[in-house]
Amino acid sequence: MHITRWFVLWCLMEISASRSVVRVIKASLCFSSVRYIYHQNYKHGKAQDLVFKTLYFGFELLLSLYLGGSQHTQYEPWMSSYYLLAIGYHAQSFLFEFTKMFEPKFFEMCLHHTVTLLLLLYSFYVPEITPFGLTIMYYNNFGDFWMSATRLAANQEAREVIIYPLYTIVLVSWLYTRLWKLQLLAWPGLVQGYVLGWVGLQILWGLNLYWFIILLKLGWRKISYHGKKQWAEKSAYH
Repeated sequence: MHITRWFVLWCLMEISASRSVVRVIKASLCFSSVRYIYHQNYKHGKAQDLVFKTLYFGFELLLSLYLGGSQHTQYEPWMSSYYLLAIGYHAQSFLFEFTKMFEPKFFEMCLHHTVTLLLLLYSFYVPEITPFGLTIMYYNNFGDFWMSATRLAANQEAREVIIYPLYTIVLVSWLYTRLWKLQLLAWPGLVQGYVLGWVGLQILWGLNLYWFIILLKLGWRKISYHGKKQWAEKSAYH
């Protein structure tokens, strides 16, 4: 691989990993005598994390739209750099999860990032399916951006007139891109003999279905109990 590509990957991981460093420090405080300070600053740290994700997924979505969205049928040189952007994010996100080992969703998020990384690397090194992987990323980024934006609004206790439309967009985009479209795109890969890729996509699809059910339950609680904090306290997607 060309040295400049590795340089781009390294820079991306260095920049995005800064949030991981902050979280590691805060996690260490949780086990010290200043536990109170950690909890007082947790919401602020969570907001920083959500701002980072919203900006990242927004940038990736706009970039993918500029580069043609899902209309890719053959390999082009620029695709490698785009892949490195995604690989850098999921690599540092995987490491970031180990600062939250005692949270309930630790295992599922590690599984998500591991499978995603393996799929990215697989399609990155097999030029024949690189355009296909790019299409999958495009649809995933669409849902991720709206999810991050919704969680950020909930974290900042935005008005319901803002949260409800965002939540509706998340449900619709999740159902279409991560459940319907992902499954629709996965089967041709199996027919063409890419069994490992198909298995990985089925694992992701199962996680997406599990998180979609959580999203529905979260919305029902919001409607039933009118508790604004519930939107921020338990999220289906990290």
